[in-house]
Amino acid sequence: MNPRNNKAEWFRYANMYSRAAGFLMEKTPPVHNTVCYLSFLSAECSMKGFLLQNHLRPVPDTHDLRELCQLCASFQAGYLELEDDCDFLTQFATPSGFPSFERATQEDAEQALGTLQGILVLQRPQNPVKNRGRNRASSRNHRQRGRDAKSTPHSPIATRNR
Repeated sequence: MNPRNNKAEWFRYANMYSRAAGFLMEKTPPVHNTVCYLSFLSAECSMKGFLLQNHLRPVPDTHDLRELCQLCASFQAGYLELEDDCDFLTQFATPSGFPSFERATQEDAEQALGTLQGILVLQRPQNPVKNRGRNRASSRNHRQRGRDAKSTPHSPIATRNR
């Protein structure tokens, strides 16, 4: 099987990046830029795994989280509420491999982890597509819970049935 089409691998990497971001956020001093970058990577891998899980093939060859978010919204409407948050995370992408010269703050790192948690929450099996009635405040609550949890080694992705 082509690894690009293996949802388990996408979820494995998403989990690894999510755990690393949470771990680094707890370090003193936190490495804000790296936390934001790893949150971006985890969100990208997670959404690509979600698209494969929903039988969208081939995996889109993009690093634009807004584009991935819109594709995911065709399977889970709650993603529409995260488009702006995905734009925020995309600024920390370094597709060329060169470091970003963005200086991430503590607030940026918290927002990045919160956005990631919002994405992970949408991928839990108990959140069906009929979830179209959520409002913007609900999305903010997911992000806030992600900040409050300070990311644990047991990411929501790790507990998903594959």
